[in-house]
Amino acid sequence: MVQDRSDRAADLRFAARRVALDLENIVRSTDPNYFRFVTGLENSGYGDQAYLTFWTVLHEKVREDQPEGDVYEVEYYVAQKDDRTLLMRRVWPHPDPNADPGGVLTVLSDRVAMLKVTCFDGEKWVTDWLETAQELPQLIEVSLVGMAPEGGIPSVESILVAVNTTAELEVQADLEAAQAGSTGEAAASQAQTGTMTATSTGGGG
Repeated sequence: MVQDRSDRAADLRFAARRVALDLENIVRSTDPNYFRFVTGLENSGYGDQAYLTFWTVLHEKVREDQPEGDVYEVEYYVAQKDDRTLLMRRVWPHPDPNADPGGVLTVLSDRVAMLKVTCFDGEKWVTDWLETAQELPQLIEVSLVGMAPEGGIPSVESILVAVNTTAELEVQADLEAAQAGSTGEAAASQAQTGTMTATSTGGGG
């Protein structure tokens, strides 16, 4: 029983880390033509489950010996098969919003009972982020609820990712550069004053 619970927790952590890695490398842009982020709820036959689709930057190829860029479309959703719920991950090497989605489909975990996604738009948390949205959410929270062991409580893994667009990152970089410049000027001024004081003191002696 202890080993089973340990395996379940490890499986859930692995799945959560994979989702977190994809979200941390999400394509950030202020142009809606150059990013995609969609989430909502759908009935999977095992209650309402969240689905999540977005563009991200991956550093490993999905298909061997075939040309691929570094921007991929990734989708997460829960599927029902027999008595199991499967956390699926679909990776599309050539995302195109005007084409039918394709890609490589893998089972990320067969021990996830529920996928939850909520987004913060700057004012409130929502469970739906439509295709027509002109911006990315500020915060994305994803929770994976594991299958409950017999007579036990299901484990939960949650991740929270802050999304800064390219424009916000540029503003932040400019602010940091300006602060660094101000600090450098102050330090130089202080050093010059200290030198002058030392010289004056030495001359008086």
